[in-house]
Amino acid sequence: MEYDNVCKLLCKTFPVHFASWIMKDIVTPVTVLEKELSIEPIRADSVIFLQAQDQILHLEFQLNVENSEPPIPLRILDYWVRLYRQYRLPVKQIVILLKDSAAARKLQPEFRFDRTFHPFQIIRLWEVEPELLLHDIALFPLATLSKTRDPLGLLHRVADQVKKIDNISQRKLIVSCAQILAGLRFEAELIHRVFKEEIMRESVIYQEILQEGLREGRQIGWQKGWQEGRQEGRQEGRQEGRQEGQLASVSRFLHRKFGALPPELDKQLHNLSVAQLDELVDVLLDLKDCNDFKAWLQKKQS
Repeated sequence: MEYDNVCKLLCKTFPVHFASWIMKDIVTPVTVLEKELSIEPIRADSVIFLQAQDQILHLEFQLNVENSEPPIPLRILDYWVRLYRQYRLPVKQIVILLKDSAAARKLQPEFRFDRTFHPFQIIRLWEVEPELLLHDIALFPLATLSKTRDPLGLLHRVADQVKKIDNISQRKLIVSCAQILAGLRFEAELIHRVFKEEIMRESVIYQEILQEGLREGRQIGWQKGWQEGRQEGRQEGRQEGRQEGQLASVSRFLHRKFGALPPELDKQLHNLSVAQLDELVDVLLDLKDCNDFKAWLQKKQS
């Protein structure tokens, strides 16, 4: 399910953030464990090993309580048995309900049958104060579903917080997740309007950087061609100017996205041809970190 996948992605990307939210204290280091459990495989939404506490944190995100089969309490007991069988550690289990409903309000945080009793914890997002979520970028998307008397104002608050994320790849991920989860409460047109500025920001910044570099390239090429005073000089000047302008724009974009490049990567960047720089421009937004850039460079050299 789309909403489940968003929450799973957030947990996988920001396990420390989610563990700290649930456990209230700093819980590093943590390790994301395999979600496929033994016997007939079932997949938990998020399983995190809290190394300092020597404990397993199991999170389950649920949208439609009434349509769960088997019922949620039985599923949670099943997960606990499998997790304990596999890791032999204490297991803290949290069911995070995404959407208000009569069934969600009535859900009891326990499984009880005959002499079997198993408790767990429930977090109903619409009862959570937004301030508890808006302090952490990993939780911004969940904040769109939090407690409020002014839903539209809350959506704007989330969008404002997203604007403050400096890391482009993280901002892109959080914007996408926030829009999807906000769809449980808001109309698509409203979500698009509120987040439109942020959705376009990355593209606008990207285009401004490239255009600035191209302007520099044209200026350099014109100056070199003018100084040469010959047709071939002008052509050579334009080509070299284009290369330098493209290099300047790409270098500026990478610096904004990753910070200063390691010397060896910066040297390889400056050795790229015009054609290779053009190829790099096409994939810039897809590069998540310096390791991705390094892998791209190695691929081009092979």
